[in-house]
Amino acid sequence: MSEANEWEWAHASRPHPGESDCGDEVWSFVDAEAGELLLAVIDGLGHGAKARQAALACRESFEQSAQAGSREPTQLLRTAHEAIRSSRGVAASLLRLTRTEIVFAGIGNVACATTHEAFRPFPRDGILGYRFRAIHPHAAPRQPMWLALFTDGLPALNLERFLHEPVSQIPEKMLQTATPSTDDQAVAVVRIV
Repeated sequence: MSEANEWEWAHASRPHPGESDCGDEVWSFVDAEAGELLLAVIDGLGHGAKARQAALACRESFEQSAQAGSREPTQLLRTAHEAIRSSRGVAASLLRLTRTEIVFAGIGNVACATTHEAFRPFPRDGILGYRFRAIHPHAAPRQPMWLALFTDGLPALNLERFLHEPVSQIPEKMLQTATPSTDDQAVAVVRIV
């Protein structure tokens, strides 16, 4: 849990079978004083070392932007798009959780599953670093719920199936029970209280 006991989250990832480099990354930034969490799942195109390089470059862009005070998901994605143009590109979805709202924005095939009927966000088509389309973030008032951000290496998730588990164990259990993949895999799970 965060210092303010407002959320708890965990993540897990694994590389493509037979590879040691994982091109799927998770990034987070916590501002405990502001009661804010930024969380991203990044999928470097393909797999292996070049996918990992692209994902790490995107992650570094997110970190630099957040440290500089940029916290809006659409702006973080725009800045990362420019920063990683020389890479093979990534798909990425970003979640911003504040004391009053939840905001989701994404480009590419990193999906979001939730337990709240009124908040069902989805990413836009595109590739960060290559083709960037206008982003329309999904926002909702903050309320208790569970969310999972996950890469296309995982099939559609039945998030409710795992809610009886401790948050710290859910992402790894999701990977263990997933259909064997021909891609890298990453998942981040958040419980908002």
